[in-house]
Amino acid sequence: MFRKPIEYFLYPVHDLDDLPAPVVEMIRRHADLKTIRHIVVVPPQDYAIARYTRRKSLSFGLRVTPQRTLVSAGGRIVVVEMAADGALSARAILLENLLYADLATILLYGYMKLVWAENEQVETLLIEYNTVGEHIMRHLLEEARTQIAARSALADLPGQAFQLPFKFQNYLKYSLLPGEQVQAAVFEPARRQGKRWYSPYIAPNRAVAITSRHLIILEEELRRFLLPRLEKRESITYGIITRFCPSDRVQALNVHREAEMTWLDIKLEAGAAATALRLPLDDDNAAALRETWETTRAQLAAG
Repeated sequence: MFRKPIEYFLYPVHDLDDLPAPVVEMIRRHADLKTIRHIVVVPPQDYAIARYTRRKSLSFGLRVTPQRTLVSAGGRIVVVEMAADGALSARAILLENLLYADLATILLYGYMKLVWAENEQVETLLIEYNTVGEHIMRHLLEEARTQIAARSALADLPGQAFQLPFKFQNYLKYSLLPGEQVQAAVFEPARRQGKRWYSPYIAPNRAVAITSRHLIILEEELRRFLLPRLEKRESITYGIITRFCPSDRVQALNVHREAEMTWLDIKLEAGAAATALRLPLDDDNAAALRETWETTRAQLAAG
């Protein structure tokens, strides 16, 4: 059986002396070394370049990701990339400008996606890794979320009881920060674009929650096509993608109908940069989330 070497897995670094000197110098340019809280190294990963049809996937070679060193320090995440030729580049993501973050675990494939505002533009960075050691990446993101949540005025609002399918219930609880309370949570089954059996799926099984510190979206990977004989496998998915939207980045939740479907539009802003998320939801679910969002802000406005 083929086994990946241990060098393939991400790992924490506890001392700057364990990093190459050029990488340390790049970190020094973007962060105060005295404020470093976490360092994680993500080795290069190789993935098949695939094309998907209704019945199977076709492989078209391999793609290789660069080695990345992630550093949490001084209210920012610094990412240093090393290309195959050894060339280094770096970027600093200010936590105060983070619009949302995704954390995905799909069997042994995982990724963290960061979306943030920079120079009045929306920037995106996808960091892929083997999920052996996923807890290391989760810990780094939780520490960043804790810093962001310290600014949230919703933190003192009481929580509400919620009930979701077992998988989503557990992942939501696992995703909460210490003291974070759930104000509302709804579940939405996978949706097709049309009513015919061969219509493609436009949304996976999904749960949406409003908490005292985030708007959290949990969803399975999207399978656009499922043959009739595979319908019963729809619920047998082995991954979860969790999206964390800091509450102070959520500027509006709007509900409207379009093409015989109800949509929840979520507007996220950081300074002059903005992005939007669109979720097809049941009428009652969309209304419940919007009502909770408006109620929490009315309570805050009242003091």
